[in-house]
Amino acid sequence: MRNSAVLAAQALGLLLTCPAVAGVRHQEPTDPERLRAMLAAPGPDGREQRERAIEQILVVARPDVHRLLQERLLRGDDPDQVRPVVLAALQRHLLLGPSSQFGGAATDDRAQILTGYLGAMSSFWLVAGKPGSGLDATTAPLRDAARVALQRVPARELDTAARRVMTSLAVPGQIAVLRCLADLQQVLLTVTIADYLEVAEPDLRDGARAALQLLTYEDEPIQTKAQFDAWYANRGNLRYIDLVEWAARGGLRPTDRLRAELARVRVDLTREVVRALVVRANGIDWAAVQAKTLVDDATVLDACLEQLQQVLPSPLPLEDNPVPRHTFCRGLLQRFRSVTNEHGRRRALLLEVASALIRPEELELSAEVTTQLLLLLDSEDAVARSSALRGLRRLPTPEVRQRVVSFARGLLPQGAAVRDQLATAIATLSSRAAPRWTAPLSGDPDRADWLALVESCCRTPAALELREPALLLAQTLDSKNQRVAEVFVMLLGLATDPSLDAKFRGSCLVHLQGWGSEVEHADAWVRALHGLLADSAVELRLTAAESLTHLPESSDARRVEWITQTFVHLRDRLCVEPDIQVLRALVDCLQVCGREPQMPEKAIGALKGALAQLGPTPAVEHQFRLEPLLQALAAIAANTSAERGIWLAACRPLLDNKRRQSLRNVLKSHAAIELAKEVGSGDASVADRARQAMYVLIETATLKAPRTGWNDSEDLQNEARDVRAAFGALDKLEEPLRLDKPVHRLLRLELDLAAGKYPEVVLRANTWLMAPVGSAPAGEVRMTAEERQRMQLLAAEAHLASGKPDQALRLIEEANPDLTPAVLELDSRVARALAEVDLPRAVTLFDKVWRATLVEDAAFRQRLVDWMQARLRQESEARDVVVRESDKYVDLFAASDCPPDLRASFERLRAAR
Repeated sequence: MRNSAVLAAQALGLLLTCPAVAGVRHQEPTDPERLRAMLAAPGPDGREQRERAIEQILVVARPDVHRLLQERLLRGDDPDQVRPVVLAALQRHLLLGPSSQFGGAATDDRAQILTGYLGAMSSFWLVAGKPGSGLDATTAPLRDAARVALQRVPARELDTAARRVMTSLAVPGQIAVLRCLADLQQVLLTVTIADYLEVAEPDLRDGARAALQLLTYEDEPIQTKAQFDAWYANRGNLRYIDLVEWAARGGLRPTDRLRAELARVRVDLTREVVRALVVRANGIDWAAVQAKTLVDDATVLDACLEQLQQVLPSPLPLEDNPVPRHTFCRGLLQRFRSVTNEHGRRRALLLEVASALIRPEELELSAEVTTQLLLLLDSEDAVARSSALRGLRRLPTPEVRQRVVSFARGLLPQGAAVRDQLATAIATLSSRAAPRWTAPLSGDPDRADWLALVESCCRTPAALELREPALLLAQTLDSKNQRVAEVFVMLLGLATDPSLDAKFRGSCLVHLQGWGSEVEHADAWVRALHGLLADSAVELRLTAAESLTHLPESSDARRVEWITQTFVHLRDRLCVEPDIQVLRALVDCLQVCGREPQMPEKAIGALKGALAQLGPTPAVEHQFRLEPLLQALAAIAANTSAERGIWLAACRPLLDNKRRQSLRNVLKSHAAIELAKEVGSGDASVADRARQAMYVLIETATLKAPRTGWNDSEDLQNEARDVRAAFGALDKLEEPLRLDKPVHRLLRLELDLAAGKYPEVVLRANTWLMAPVGSAPAGEVRMTAEERQRMQLLAAEAHLASGKPDQALRLIEEANPDLTPAVLELDSRVARALAEVDLPRAVTLFDKVWRATLVEDAAFRQRLVDWMQARLRQESEARDVVVRESDKYVDLFAASDCPPDLRASFERLRAAR
């Protein structure tokens, strides 16, 4: 046993010299979905992404992120051998101090993380879903790696995790956890196992007794809790190694069981040493690996071969002297020849590892190993055949490809029974790691069979999970780095086949995107996408719309035709597409195509056609279409490619739907006001375009919210200047060509008022107000009572600004408007100005204003103070009246939100004599 301890120490020392173990790369936490995608990266090309994702996850302190690795450990299918990599990384990570593990997770989070890993790894102690004393040999490498990792977790934390995980599992899973605990060689864990010695469930009870026996080595198995308590009182303070030695010295266990345990320890140590020799940074000591691997002990040999199968790098590292590697390879071949056919798995592993030691240029060794691997494909052993396929992965030739294709096609009729072998064959044929596998050339004899294999696998039931690997195989390039031409037609047929599920058809479409750029396939590709826009599957419609956004480049007229036809299909689809996500994709596609040269006008036409079909007031079920369509219309119109007045066609729908901000963006994008100088051009088309631009400028201004003033921001001031210029440009035209409705007249008065042109406001208002309400002579504009009232108030503001408050008051009294906040504010300003020239009328107006103002209004206090001041100025004896009225509002002025100057004025006026 001391020798075993020495070997373990040596193995640990070797492991700690490896860069992957000696240091852990810390990174910032990453989005779980991104990490999930990295873990799912397929094949040898995805190995780096998978390993990087594993390292990132291990240093995150979130249990939900660690579940990504735990889920991978629980998966039965693992074509890319992710589980061994996860377990190896976990072993390295657990060499760190507890405070550095799992990103320094808090106590509760760390407990959840450990519980999750224990629950996932304990599944390796199941046999075909059922517990048993004899465990599945195929999971032995995973089980061994899991054991090493779990042994590095503090025993008490492991015990706590075990108790937690047992509460969430069914009986088979609970038995697997107990067996796992027994294999971890920690006496402390016997207490947890013993808790299940007397449960009602017979299988769980028997599983606990078997696990306890495995851990304690008692000659008489412990059957009850009382027996365990007696045992624990006597030997619970011993180490696991003490129990082993005790059993050996005292004869308390059969000698063969003790020998098996010691042999297992020896195998574990040898596996660790071999792994350390292969993954170390300064090259591989092939002679040392050979010495550890090619031994007489078949168990050690098998364990080392399994380890080499998992950790040998591809491609092999550079070396100064290939002789030791060649010697090891020939040693493996010699051992292969000496192993009988009854040990099929061992023979297959010997060949698979030998193939991993050969470089492509080493023709003699390649030929010998290839011949043996091809013969192994005829084996009756499924495991051996899969191993042969993995070995052939490193030896690609046209002849080997033909044999693998034929082998895979022969398996297809057997379906699910040979699913793993089919997956391995497809992975071999599509391998892109050096040396790369290629697709058949046009004259190769296996081309037709290769194509038939790809299509047949693409049409297998989804449950076999062969469709996506087959799609990857379909993308394989030939030796001239060209795609297989027939694959395009095949994928197009799959994508448009309604008998296949939508998800897979969508994957076919994604793969086809790379073909669309090829001239000979572009037309068929675009036509297929147009047809799929009306497919019954949402996923297909969405993918088709997104794909049309990236139409293939073409220097000839075909590209213009593609985009034109795309607009036709999009226009028809915009009014009937029921899915909002697809609708947005359609609109995005239309926008992208609309930015192409010569295309904005057609894009705007398509959008206007769709809006016209919806009508001025779309039905409730179509309301969701309106906003995306209007946004797209505005975006295309605002783009600089919509030049020479093309953008004007988009403005009417935006005006009708009151999209003021969108219109402002369009107008600013094309500097519309610069067209003002062309309204009188001799070129009729130029003049008409300029007039239309002025109309849009003015109509857009009428959509401004009444609560904002034209001087409230620099942008509004600039717009006001442009709109005044637009009015000025139209003034030079004949009256029928101007905008002179009441809404335009009111807008003009507002703009002049904001610009300080008070005389012009008064003059225009007086002229327009001379027309009677509701009627006008021929050729004049009719005004409603409301419009007339608004014009009077604007004129009153102009009089007030010109220093004529009496004229302003006269117009206000004539208008007799409702006392809205805006009107009250105007009255208040008039009263303040009138107080200097006509105090009695000012007092009357102040009185009306403050009494009509709500107490909650922020202006109430000021208006009350204004009245008090004016009333006392008018009649000093009115103090009692003023004080009596103000008594009601003392608390209002005493409140904390009252401005100090108002409070002081209020108190001073109340105290005045």
